[in-house]
Amino acid sequence: MGFSSFTCAKTNLPILNHTSWGGIPDAYRVVLLFQNGDRVTGEYDGYGRVHTTSGATVDAVYDIIEKKEAKLVLQKFCTLEDTFTTVGKNHHEPGQGHFHDATKVRRWYAQGGFKNYSSYKKAMR
Repeated sequence: MGFSSFTCAKTNLPILNHTSWGGIPDAYRVVLLFQNGDRVTGEYDGYGRVHTTSGATVDAVYDIIEKKEAKLVLQKFCTLEDTFTTVGKNHHEPGQGHFHDATKVRRWYAQGGFKNYSSYKKAMR
C-alpha cells in the first residue's frame, strides 16, 4: 500500500506524512475534529492513521472522514473555536502526503494556506 493523505479542512494545505517530512512537523501534526465534539491531537503517518499524543492510534482515518464522522485540521492552524461544523472539507491530497517540493511546502505554510482546494491544486502544477 502506498501513501495517501488529505488536505487540511481549514487551510487546504497538504497534510504530509511524518515519515517523509520529519523536518517539517507543522505539516503532519494534526487535530482530528469529530462530529460529536471530541478532538484528538497527533501525527498523521501517511497510511491512514493518526498516532495520538496520548500514545494511542486512530486507524482507518480515511473511512472516518469519508463517513463524515471527523475532519483533519493541521494543528498549527487549529484553534479552540474550530469544530467539525466550522471548518471546511478534507479533500484528496494529490501529492499523497509525500510527493512535494520542500521549498513550495514551506512557502505554502508560511502564507497560511489556500482559500479553496482549486487554488491548492493550481499551486501544485
